[in-house]
Amino acid sequence: NSSNVLLRPNRAGEAIEATVTIEVRAAEDGDALVTGWEGEAIGMQRCTPQLPFENSPVVFGAPTSTATAQAGAFVVEAFQFCGPDATPHATELVLQLAPAIEEATGWPARSPSRLFLTSAMSAGMGGAHGLHMNVPADAVPGFEQAPSFETTLAHELIHEWLGIRLHESHGSLVWFREGFTEYLAQWFAAAGGITSREHFAETLEEYDRYARRNSSLGRVAFADPGVTWRDGDGPNELMAYRGAPVLALALDVELRERGHPG
Repeated sequence: NSSNVLLRPNRAGEAIEATVTIEVRAAEDGDALVTGWEGEAIGMQRCTPQLPFENSPVVFGAPTSTATAQAGAFVVEAFQFCGPDATPHATELVLQLAPAIEEATGWPARSPSRLFLTSAMSAGMGGAHGLHMNVPADAVPGFEQAPSFETTLAHELIHEWLGIRLHESHGSLVWFREGFTEYLAQWFAAAGGITSREHFAETLEEYDRYARRNSSLGRVAFADPGVTWRDGDGPNELMAYRGAPVLALALDVELRERGHPG
């Protein structure tokens, strides 16, 4: 599995408007590879992504399991490379969540929407061409039914709307991209019946307790452009992921009390 290592061509620091073709080859012509751009292929793939590059998972090797689901013109494809098969439930989650998010935002979901399940990284990652979900080393059948898996998948899926299409212009807005995405993930999961409303309330209560115990409380402000939020899972980054959802909840309640839909 590869992180995004693609470069945007530039001259003297200025981006060059150009068409770039990327060719991805497996070690052997008969070996499988899977990318978010093209899905599964044997031996080689060639694509011309938009500039700036839209990142994509790239996996060399044949999936241990796959699944496809469709609702109207919207297609979901899942590729798993280790552990108990979670692809049927994962594809159904995307099939349920994406139309609801589309209805709320007015932006259509990307189709096909590709999902990768590997042990290459912890938690998950949302990308322009596919999202990644971690399969724990000790995963047992049914691990994908846990609310932690379901809401993480929702979080990474929502990044297609908040984080990619609507993206921050400055690193000081990481708290908004990650914290509000986390709130929306918990909200959409509960609103769709994927998780319970009790789980939603308990999770936000726990986030509130965590934020109040966090050592960055009183030292940083969400609106301060000088704050570095990415500190390697330090207090600032965890405040972004746990404190900002509480702010999102407060804003949601305020909007609803004023007669707006939230």
